[in-house]
Amino acid sequence: MYLKNNLLTIFLVITLMSNSAFCLKCQVCNSAEPGQEDCFTVEPKDTKYLMNCEGPMNVTCRTQEQWVDFEVLKQVPDKRVIRQCASTEFDPSRACYYRTGFGGKTSVCNCLGDGCNSAGRTASALLMTIGALLLLKMFH
Repeated sequence: MYLKNNLLTIFLVITLMSNSAFCLKCQVCNSAEPGQEDCFTVEPKDTKYLMNCEGPMNVTCRTQEQWVDFEVLKQVPDKRVIRQCASTEFDPSRACYYRTGFGGKTSVCNCLGDGCNSAGRTASALLMTIGALLLLKMFH
C-alpha cells in the first residue's frame, strides 16, 4: 500500500507540475491579419504561432471561428479564425459554444493543454488529469 501511495503521489506531482508550474502554451494567431492566413490550418506539431501564455489570468487556450454573413460596417462576407490565450476557466460541459448577432456568428472553443487550440485538437493535459483522478479513485 505504501508503494502504491508513493507512485500515486509522484504521478500527481508530475501532472500538476506539467499543468501549472510552466506557462501554458497556446497557438496565437488571427487569419484576418496579413501573413497569418495559415491560422486556419495550424496543426498540433506546428510551432510558428505557439506562444507562452504568461500571467495568472491565462488558464486556457481558445479558438474562435467568426463568420461575417453579409456586409455590415464596411465588412465583406468573410470567415476568420482567431487562436489565443484565454482567461476563461475550462468547463468541460461547455467547452464550445456559439454566439450570433447582427451580421454574423461566432463559434468559441476553450481547451486545456499546450497547443490544444490547433486545427487538429489534442487533449494530452486533460487526459493526464483524468488519468490521475482515475488512479486516485482506484487506490482510495
